[in-house]
Amino acid sequence: MTPIRDTQELAAQLWRRGLHRWFDAHAGWTVQTPRFGERWIEFHATRPDHALRLRVQPSGDPSADPPTYTGRHLQVLLLEGGASGHALARTILAVDRRGLALDLPIARSLADGVLVPWRELFIADSCNLKCRFCCESTRVNQGGLMPWEAIDRELHRARDEGIGLIQFMGGEASIHPRFADALQLARDLGMQTYTITNLLRWQDRAFAERVGPLLDEVMISVHAASQETGGLVTGRAAWWSQFSRAVQHAAETMTARRFAATVLSRQTVSELDAIANVVLELGCCKWVMGNAVPVLAAAGQAIEMNLDLTELRARRGEFQSLHSRCASSGCTLVFFCIPHCVLGPELWHSTHDQMLRQQPLDGEGRLEDVNFWSEADFHGQPAQVSLARRHGAPCQGCERRSECGGYFSDYLDLHGDGELGQVGSV
Repeated sequence: MTPIRDTQELAAQLWRRGLHRWFDAHAGWTVQTPRFGERWIEFHATRPDHALRLRVQPSGDPSADPPTYTGRHLQVLLLEGGASGHALARTILAVDRRGLALDLPIARSLADGVLVPWRELFIADSCNLKCRFCCESTRVNQGGLMPWEAIDRELHRARDEGIGLIQFMGGEASIHPRFADALQLARDLGMQTYTITNLLRWQDRAFAERVGPLLDEVMISVHAASQETGGLVTGRAAWWSQFSRAVQHAAETMTARRFAATVLSRQTVSELDAIANVVLELGCCKWVMGNAVPVLAAAGQAIEMNLDLTELRARRGEFQSLHSRCASSGCTLVFFCIPHCVLGPELWHSTHDQMLRQQPLDGEGRLEDVNFWSEADFHGQPAQVSLARRHGAPCQGCERRSECGGYFSDYLDLHGDGELGQVGSV
């Protein structure tokens, strides 16, 4: 891993990866030129009635002053700024958790347990499905494909900068006509490979045989288990027959560590046992299941498709049974964006919120931020997208509040918060 060369470079990375969005969202601040030490940066900003100042330095630096916040690679000392300073400090730690693009590694465990620095490379802003819950559908309908020359350049640059894993992204990355070549080049340059896929290209046996050995990790979308439901959810009438053939080929040719993702919906909830069959046939070691996120293009349809909280609570037993079944086959089922009071204590250890315990989730209106971005060849600066979850009035005093993100603001605005509750009373 190549270290960041100096604190100026670190400051530029922090600004590009998150700080500029914080100041965009909090109007009125004038950002001053940072001060730089050999092992620290001081960020300064002012507005007519307030000022904030904080110092960023490597975590665990024995020469540093005691930090206010400590992250994976960085620690932050709040020097001035009150609540705004605390909020900006948490933004810096969120950037730290996601990994600094060039050099700081994000903790991705591969089969051999090695943690490596990684980078996303969006090679296809297009998709062969039109899933109803897709928040990226507006972007991917632009239909762009990254030219091979750009892929070649970016992979060589990543190798030179010490990146150890490339995450090939889309749309659907596998529809790129040189997807296999890109995987092979990444391998030849000494990097490991990962992709998120709907798997449809694997229905071509020759494609499956060529690509299978070139992936180290893969996340497979499995959102239905029948022709009728699959066609309704994915927008492709022949989806199930094509997907079933692809599953067979993938199970026979893939050597990658496999994960699966399923979006819960009114249309698919009756098929969860059948979906589990597919996940286990693929040999997945983790299965992430949760409600569609109502953001961007999916905002309206996600709320329409999602089960309400009362229905989710009624399915606790089914979720526990699925979790046990998967565990017996070596697969961990993780639940995404379901409030703890709804999911129940037996599954708190397997929730998305539990996986993010280092992220502050306390406080009314606390947002859980996720970034989506393409390379500069496509869209330039990343666009910040919030999952927009919040706690409701019934969450006041709940013992799980600090470890639960609440629920989607759009849902609570529409239906109220009466379905939430204290974990000891529901």
